[in-house]
Amino acid sequence: MNKQIQTARQKLIDGEYTCVLQVNGEEYCSRERGVKPLISLLQTGNSFVGAIAADKTVGAGAAHLYVLLGIHALWANIISESAIQILKKHNVQILYGECVPHIINRQGNGICPIESAVTDAKSSQEAYDLIVAALERLQKSKDAEVATKIFKALADENRLEIMEILIDGEKCGCELLKALKIGQPTLSHHMHILCDAGLVDSFKKGKWTHYSISAEGSAQLMRLVEKYKK
Repeated sequence: MNKQIQTARQKLIDGEYTCVLQVNGEEYCSRERGVKPLISLLQTGNSFVGAIAADKTVGAGAAHLYVLLGIHALWANIISESAIQILKKHNVQILYGECVPHIINRQGNGICPIESAVTDAKSSQEAYDLIVAALERLQKSKDAEVATKIFKALADENRLEIMEILIDGEKCGCELLKALKIGQPTLSHHMHILCDAGLVDSFKKGKWTHYSISAEGSAQLMRLVEKYKK
């Protein structure tokens, strides 16, 4: 195996990264899944021509982005057949662990939406535009899912009361039981919904679970409130 590709591959493994780019003595590493790290690199305006890359999973979308980055060689743990065709067409040296017909989506029940989005792309630049549009659609769908979970979680008097109690600070499950005068199974049901919506954090301490309002969940709720005020 080419020594430079082997170095990038080892960096990918040792750092538990999703992708690694090495060019002109510089390294660019990411643990973010999908094609977003490659989009970010393209948007920097920096030159990556001649770079050596290593990536955990490369589908057709990622292949087009690597072409736009101008990489010279690539290692992929898993790569799709269409990605190989795209990279070979642009004379990118490819080494890989496993070739698959197509990349599967994160739910495991279909083709990756980014791979599907670029199926009819006539060029890598066209593929880039299709990928950006697909990412925007996926983000909107994700935002809608998060909003639904949060608003459903708050659409209950007991859960609203729990949130009011937690405003004063972290509370043990035993304290919530006493304040709400409900049974343990009912409390567990409500806390599961609040935690799943990201509004409440929990941790075990002794035999009891302790709860507190999630700072990240609260920030998300405020963003939603501002969004729907418009």
